[in-house]
Amino acid sequence: MSSVYARNRKKTPFDAVDFAAALQDAITKHCGDEKYVPKKWRLLIGQDLISKADELMDNVMYANGLNTKDEKQKKLRTEYQRMAFINCDQLDRKLARLITVVPSADAGGMRDILDLLNRTQNAIYRWMRGERG
Repeated sequence: MSSVYARNRKKTPFDAVDFAAALQDAITKHCGDEKYVPKKWRLLIGQDLISKADELMDNVMYANGLNTKDEKQKKLRTEYQRMAFINCDQLDRKLARLITVVPSADAGGMRDILDLLNRTQNAIYRWMRGERG
């Protein structure tokens, strides 16, 4: 039993959740900006990027919400972590495609997004490794 009362608990930072949320916001803002992703490309590439970022955030949140004391939930948590890690790879490929296909997109303009993606993937990897023991 925890010796800390619920009212005295403070929110502690959790890198995987924090980075995934920041990445989700950054991708949504970037894809919604006409300067970076014109309207004709937004439907083809932008919406797919946004939905993949949403899926990544969902998987991180589902994994974080599961209890690791129950063996079934522990396996399910590992699966959600794995899916979140895969989502990072998928986002990387989709961002590379955006840079290649859309004339107004360049890697320099997406430096913050690419950095957040790298941080998110590393945080998920550390999280997965830490639970294996």
